[in-house]
Amino acid sequence: MRVYFDANVMFAAAYNPRGTPRQVIDKVLQQGWLAITSDYAWAEAERNILRKARKKAIHLDDLHRLIHIWSDVDDMNEDIELKAKDIPIFRAALYHRCSLLITGDLKDFSPLMADSYRRLIQVLTPRQALTMMENKQL
Repeated sequence: MRVYFDANVMFAAAYNPRGTPRQVIDKVLQQGWLAITSDYAWAEAERNILRKARKKAIHLDDLHRLIHIWSDVDDMNEDIELKAKDIPIFRAALYHRCSLLITGDLKDFSPLMADSYRRLIQVLTPRQALTMMENKQL
């Protein structure tokens, strides 16, 4: 299974290496699944950790060795209403055929959590993903 991680999840995992976002990343890897992000999301996570919590950047370096950073996608024909900043995230997750997109951005990604989008990709928060993995629902 391919699992795409949004920038805010990687930031949170670096900021608190014992928190839920990091637990999800570790659990994905323990399952033998592929942890993926894009250049765009990685750059955002890196920029934010350096700006907001520079001392935590070492934990982001640890994640760099665990998460595959794949290319961005310039254009796809999807009819999804998202903010411009979120479109590259969704495009990359779809293009790289990820089954899951893990994001902490409920406000902007909540429309994609509806059943109608699950045929394309399942969008979950870190807490939802961890709970589902622990309950063997994923």
